[in-house]
Amino acid sequence: APPAPDPEAVDTILARLAAAERPLLITQRAGRAPAAFALLARFAEKMAIPVIEYRPNVANLPDDHPLHTGFSPPADLGEHDAILLLDCPVPWLPARHQEPRGAFIAEVAPDPFYRRWPMRRFPADIRLAAGAAAFLTTALAHLAQQDPADEARLDRRRRKLTERLAARQPHGGKAPLRNRSALDAAEATRILAAELPAEAVVFNELGVRRPLLRVRRPGSFFGPPNAGALGWAHPAALGYKLARPDSLVVAAMGDGSAIFANPVACHQLAMAERLAVLVVVFNNRRWDSVRWAVGSLYPDLAQEPALPLVALDPAPEFAAIARGCGLAAWRAEDEGTLKQALQLALQAVADGRPACVEIAIT
Repeated sequence: APPAPDPEAVDTILARLAAAERPLLITQRAGRAPAAFALLARFAEKMAIPVIEYRPNVANLPDDHPLHTGFSPPADLGEHDAILLLDCPVPWLPARHQEPRGAFIAEVAPDPFYRRWPMRRFPADIRLAAGAAAFLTTALAHLAQQDPADEARLDRRRRKLTERLAARQPHGGKAPLRNRSALDAAEATRILAAELPAEAVVFNELGVRRPLLRVRRPGSFFGPPNAGALGWAHPAALGYKLARPDSLVVAAMGDGSAIFANPVACHQLAMAERLAVLVVVFNNRRWDSVRWAVGSLYPDLAQEPALPLVALDPAPEFAAIARGCGLAAWRAEDEGTLKQALQLALQAVADGRPACVEIAIT
């Protein structure tokens, strides 16, 4: 276990964050300790500091929290003058984001030097070895003894920040007017989020669009590790269900990820061990990760309708595969059939039967 945070280092970090004009907190996996979920919300409110969840693989902060400002470093990242990286191995991508040169940067993590990583070159003025929950607990205790002058400065910053954030769009932007006879990943995510009960635990791998998923509880969302693990979501969800059989578990994945998961093996295990997991496959009949990679290097090629080695055509019939293994399974192609399929699938899972919903998306 990481050591208790050094009190002097905590005071230094808090003082620099309090004195900043535009502080920012970026995290990826602070919520690995469930207690950190509520602690982070309290810390953000007390410090009047906006929070970014960059490529999160756990639930870190309620996504409807007023200081939750999104899932990607802002375009003006370089203009922030103090940044706290809280258990965040990759806070930005130097090739894509404006680096915060000249900002005070504090890094807090169980191993803030990431000694097991072969290469990592993000700068920091101070690195503090501490778990997120331990750091936040200590920081909040120190803030309770705050100087009145610091409190007044934070109140002024809080008012300005509230005004600035009040005009922002919700995560993911406004839902566009579109042809309801077809679905894209964003619309399918909105429908799924609306149908899932609040107690659902979602394992996601290139399926749902995270900014549109309603994550309000600690331990309610999991994503793949930083190193990547194609086919991770389905077996991870089965393992969670095995450990916590009373949980409502959802494995959401793209069609390529579903193939890598070895769906027949996963379905057979689910039936044999009575692991009633809801599997949701977002089937767009292509390898989106390959398209994104090509587009990042060759933007002109990204517009081509038929890039080589990108199409997944003919695509497997994922609902048919699941049905052949004994699962309750449906295929949805529009809003109406998706809502109906999800309702039927959730009932099947509640009755103890594994279920699968395949969503045809554009």
